[in-house]
Formats: sequence, C-alpha cells, structure tokens
Amino acid sequence: MEFVQLKRTLKSEIDSAYIIYGDDNFVLNKAYSLIYNALNMVLPELNEYKFDGDEIDFEEVVKAMLTMPVMSDKKIVYVNAINTTKLKNIESLIEYLKMPNKSTVLVINAGDNLKLFEKIKNELTLINCNRLPIDVLRGVIVNELSLYKKQITISAINKLCNYCLNDLSAINNEIVKLTNYTNKDVITDEDVDGIVSKSFEFQIYELSEALAKKQSDKCFEIINSLKDKKDNIKLILPTISNHFRRLFYVAISDNDIKELSTMLNVKEFAVKKAIEQSKLFTKRQLKSILDSFIELDYETKQSNISVENAIDYIVLKILNM
Repeated sequence: MEFVQLKRTLKSEIDSAYIIYGDDNFVLNKAYSLIYNALNMVLPELNEYKFDGDEIDFEEVVKAMLTMPVMSDKKIVYVNAINTTKLKNIESLIEYLKMPNKSTVLVINAGDNLKLFEKIKNELTLINCNRLPIDVLRGVIVNELSLYKKQITISAINKLCNYCLNDLSAINNEIVKLTNYTNKDVITDEDVDGIVSKSFEFQIYELSEALAKKQSDKCFEIINSLKDKKDNIKLILPTISNHFRRLFYVAISDNDIKELSTMLNVKEFAVKKAIEQSKLFTKRQLKSILDSFIELDYETKQSNISVENAIDYIVLKILNM
C-alpha cells in the first residue's frame, strides 16, 4: 500500500500488523501517527508499547501484544527497527500473526531496513513511505503553508522540492524558514532561492547537469558554494566520483530501477535521477570520467595534488571533454 492510501483505508479497516518502510522520516512518522490516531485510544500513555535498539527480541514484543488494553478498546505496539541489525525469536512473531490479538495493532518501522523482515513481510500490511511524488508534495506544501496563511507559486513549489530532492523532512524544515523570513503572502521563486538551503546531494546533481551542458560559470559557482562549507571539502571529490560511477553503471545496465537500487545500495529515487542524468553523457564519456577519477585518487593519496585543486582539475577536465 502507498502512504497516500493509508488515511482512506484506516477509515474502513485497521489491520492487526503493519510494516512502514521507506527513505523519508517525515512520511514514516506521519504514517505511524495516522495509525495511532485512528485507534482513538483511551489513556494512550498506558496503551502504547515501544521497542527499539540494535537487537529486537520478538518474544518480548509478542508478550506485549498479548496483554489487553487498559480501559480502551485498542492498544498499539511500536517497533522502531530503523537502526536494528538483528532480529531475535522472529518465529514468535510468525506464530502470533496466525492468530493475532484483535485488541492490539503492531507497527514495525523498518525505514530502509525492509530486507531484515524478508521472512515475514508478506504476513503484514506494507506501507510504502518512500519520498512522495511531486504531484502529492504540492498538496502537502500548500496545506502546510495555509496554516501560516501563506500561498506559494507552482514554480516555487517545484524549486523547493528539487532543492530538497522531494524529502518531506527537509521540505518541512525549509517551510518553517520560509514562513519565518518571508513577509509576503505569496512565496515566489525568489524567496526559495534566497532562503532555502540546497541539499548537498542536489548540488551534486546540479553540478553534473552543468558539466554536461558545458556551463563553466555555473559549475564553479556550485563548487565554490560546496567549498564554502569546510566540512564538505573531503566529501566533494568522492561524492562526485560515486555519482559518475552510478551514472555509468545505469547507462550500461539493462536492470530495472528496483534491481539497480539493490545492486548499487541506493534509494530508488537516486536511481531514477541517475537514469535521467546518464542520458546527458555518452557511455564513452562516462568511462573516461571514471578513469580520470581513478588517476586523481592516486595523485591525491600520493599528495601530488591538493584536494581543492583536484576538484577544480576534474571539473575542468570534464568541461573540456
């Protein structure tokens, strides 16, 4: 089930067990909140049980699910498994799900960790909480800004989503900034450009596109912006290198988005962006760029060139291909 369907389905039926998963923490938290609120629990502080940690013992989780609610028709058991590396006694949960306690709703927050629940994922209702498509985000942004009695232009919404790479957690933070620092009733492109922080990942995408279009001024404007944040210096070169490695891989691969996501160990959203950008370069160009990065990696490790100069060098080399 997609996140956008959850609110509607909860009005007609609440299932016994859910796994919410995906790469947007805001959407994950919202999904849990929708399920939690749908239960209309009396004394919620006594009817919510939480489990988290590196290791989750499902024998303990099942014990919690088998107890009855306190002065309420329903209770909720929440397992935060975003950072979990080991599941213990998962067989207990498999057995429990054959005949669940009708008074209890289980919600497992798997985040990007869905593989950990491969054995049982077909036994629970899955809620996809990956980054929302822009047509859905438009409605969310408009509704959120209406709380502050503000409106926003369509082009400004698109720009906001792009800068935050459709990450609703980041978008929500930027909306707070926009409402605090914009006195106008209608937020425009100019406001987004002046106030919203472009994500590091977006700037790498932006740089890649500028390199493909031979926009040298824009390339060095982006590079200088990245260098201004001193913590970024050591990350810039390997991040650009990884980005082009991904472009090359998707350019020569016949696998679909889901398969590429697994192979490259990145989110599906990142694969979609890589497929779009890989078309801006030829396969031969991408291979040549990767070879240049290998050479440059050796030179920097031998201290033959500084990291800052290496960044400028690779940008100039790609621009002149």
